[in-house]
Amino acid sequence: MKRQEKMAKTRKPIEGSVARVEDQYTLIINRGSEHGVIDGMEFAVMADEGDEIVDPETGDVIGELPSEKLRIRVSEVHEKWSRAQTFVHYQPSPSSMSSAIGIAGTTFGDKLKYSDITGFDTLKSGLAKQLASSGVYDSINEVVRREMTNPRPVRQQISNPKPQPPKKQPIRREVTVNIGDKVREVLAEPSKVR
Repeated sequence: MKRQEKMAKTRKPIEGSVARVEDQYTLIINRGSEHGVIDGMEFAVMADEGDEIVDPETGDVIGELPSEKLRIRVSEVHEKWSRAQTFVHYQPSPSSMSSAIGIAGTTFGDKLKYSDITGFDTLKSGLAKQLASSGVYDSINEVVRREMTNPRPVRQQISNPKPQPPKKQPIRREVTVNIGDKVREVLAEPSKVR
């Protein structure tokens, strides 16, 4: 069993706060080696408000499920603080890119011809003729079409490296993180025995 899994069974997760937002990928948290933080630990940056649990019989709010905004992984541990970076990759769904696909279809997807190139007198003189005759435009069209229909994952980012007032927004490619946001260690789930 891994060291972190053993530790997870015998203790509560480490909790703290965001102390600084350094850049779009890096945070400083106010927990370090004296709190039990080790290199490679994962933390969740928690949203201010979670998902309310409503009693179906009374309609009263009986609790709240914590809501995670962002995952970070510790890369540098000091006595009282640690540096951590985002590592989760966000991949937009192809359906959310339908307008971009439409643009690509009309701009790049249709076969370009030498006569379609305007404003590039230097290219028109010789290079464009060579590209058009060699079929390069067709391969460019295919690359663009493939990229638009199956985008590569993009690393999740913190949208506000400088502190700003809190904003409510769903988990997306960019997430607003504020100084003072709570962080909670993500404990490894114990192995399930069947």
